[in-house]
Amino acid sequence: MQAASISERGGRQHNEDAVFCCADETEGCFVVADGLGGHGFGEVASRKAVELSEEDYLKNGCRTEPQTLLLALHQTLQEMQQQRHLPHAMMTTAVIAQVSGSLLRYAYVGDSRLYVFRAGAVLFCTTDHSVPQMLAACGEITADEIRGHPDRNRLLQAAGMADMALRPGYGTMELLPGDALLLCSDGFWEPVDETVMLQALENAAAPRQWLEQMQAHLTAQKLPEGDNYSAIGVWIS
Repeated sequence: MQAASISERGGRQHNEDAVFCCADETEGCFVVADGLGGHGFGEVASRKAVELSEEDYLKNGCRTEPQTLLLALHQTLQEMQQQRHLPHAMMTTAVIAQVSGSLLRYAYVGDSRLYVFRAGAVLFCTTDHSVPQMLAACGEITADEIRGHPDRNRLLQAAGMADMALRPGYGTMELLPGDALLLCSDGFWEPVDETVMLQALENAAAPRQWLEQMQAHLTAQKLPEGDNYSAIGVWIS
């Protein structure tokens, strides 16, 4: 297994994304979190997502289910907001992927995504917890129209969201040699569509090069108010 990560502030003053990427030949844990709330508290929330996952992985490996980690994160962020009397100020999206042998376990909340690529095609993508995704599910817009939708920042769920019982999406999948995983925040997948992801994957010799090719496509667009963007690429051998 090979893995690489990037996390950049884009056109923003601060980077409220955070990533964790740790892997050996047979096991790995990967996290992308995109903080919400402003005034620096989004950064606190995303880093807490990474810290909890990293601490657990270094202690327990892949034994803790990723949805359990997200539920613990949600409770922690709610408690931190209550202590500071700052409701709705410390939230984050997050996607966690654990690979152990050929088994993939994943969990997510919000609109940070996990893609699985196989044999030159998108095999799987998580379903955003967002208003545009809900509209697409109802047939009011197409899946392609999620990108750039005026309500694309309206989330239905996020870790730390006040007065809400978190219901993370989660699942498992058997991986094959040659599969590729991409975990990414919305600041990455909005300007980098699946066609670009696949083209870069076909042309890359390693995960780092794959990410760099997609990043070059993103930065070439010169978005005036570009979001923070983060991504982790994982190749299964």
